[in-house]
Amino acid sequence: PASAEVNAYANRIADYIYFLEAEGPTVTIRGTFPTFDAVQDDALLRGLDATAEVRPLSWLTLGGSASLLRADNLDRDGPLYGVPSDRFGARLRLHRERLGPLAAPFAEVEVRHTTRQDRIQPEAYLPAPPPDAYTLTGLRFGTEVTVNGTPLRLALGIDNLFDVRYRDILSRFRYFIDEPGRNVTFRVTVPFGSVGT
Repeated sequence: PASAEVNAYANRIADYIYFLEAEGPTVTIRGTFPTFDAVQDDALLRGLDATAEVRPLSWLTLGGSASLLRADNLDRDGPLYGVPSDRFGARLRLHRERLGPLAAPFAEVEVRHTTRQDRIQPEAYLPAPPPDAYTLTGLRFGTEVTVNGTPLRLALGIDNLFDVRYRDILSRFRYFIDEPGRNVTFRVTVPFGSVGT
């Protein structure tokens, strides 16, 4: 089985409100911070969001996604400020209904690529150039076990597996610090109503 979904859109927005970075920073006793002015301009947003999934084998699922956005500032005759970069993703998931005492075990690897945002609004002030493109890899493992008659869902996740240093174009902190590095989480979930049954 396979499935796919594609959504395309085009929206013209009059007096679109956004925050445009100003040249003069704001200085307080806590430090120096960027200053943003609220601005209104007419804008045209065109985008495409797509996902696809295929299951070539009973134990294997492959997936992909893409998110593209082209936003233009109609008043300033160029790209619109503060727009996310293009994003692409691919996913491989191994899964079984049961593996010995484990119910619904799975292992998943996901790769997400974010491009560099080179469409910069004319005359927009940027203290630093847009961040470089980056690729992140994540792992997920999960299963369900029964302990003393109580089902437990176990999940292990590793985000940014290779500890990539990156900064996001939409982050207000991109001038000061990188985004989070490798992060490992482990969750144990008890389904509601299962305790004591």
